[in-house]
Amino acid sequence: RAISSSRSATKTSTTGWLQVSLMLVMAVEPCAFQAVLPGRVESFRFEKIGDLQPGARQTKAGATLTFDGIRKNEDLFGVSIRLSFDEEHNALESHQSWVYDNPFYLEDSSGNQVLPLTLESNAIAQNEVAFTYYFEENPDAMSIFYQTPAAIIKVPIKLSIENVPFP
Repeated sequence: RAISSSRSATKTSTTGWLQVSLMLVMAVEPCAFQAVLPGRVESFRFEKIGDLQPGARQTKAGATLTFDGIRKNEDLFGVSIRLSFDEEHNALESHQSWVYDNPFYLEDSSGNQVLPLTLESNAIAQNEVAFTYYFEENPDAMSIFYQTPAAIIKVPIKLSIENVPFP
């Protein structure tokens, strides 16, 4: 029989791709939860994106990056991509913000990195997210570089708190 206290503690820790949130309630019986962790990181590259047709894609270790095209938006150029995963682990639910921190930049013909001014999330589902990254320079002759964990792993964790004095 579980006995819980009216006191609880919540701790959130974010480090790069790793975000862990725990809520502990004092209990006599063991409890369990799942940690959602990033797997191996993969790099994606599309060369000279002005020559690519929208829908061009690359798949690595269960992650797929799709180039959705370039759109001129007033004074800025929007480069649209979609990231999807083969397996559905709810890794892209709204509280999982790690995907917004994935490295993305363009590379010019001299090898210089061109960072986006901003990004816009266009759509999100359980296993797919779409982004548009905005740049001042015309990206037609540039290449895309993108990195992401290719697999999202759920790890069960059992927790048992013993000999805790209750107030």
